Amino acid sequence: MKLKALKDLNLCEIYCKQGERCINKVLKQEAIKWVNEVDGRKWNADEWIREFFNITEEELK
Repeated sequence: MKLKALKDLNLCEIYCKQGERCINKVLKQEAIKWVNEVDGRKWNADEWIREFFNITEEELK
């Protein structure tokens, strides 16, 4: 399961094919993706938070 934003993570238990919990693997995968994206761009904190949590202008009103 690939996530586009943190809010896409379902908080229920997620199991891999072998039956082990893999939430940590998914979160680590996402953290690596975001570190690589942030390193490639010069974002300020506001832009990064909006993108990471998929926040729209409407939601901020």
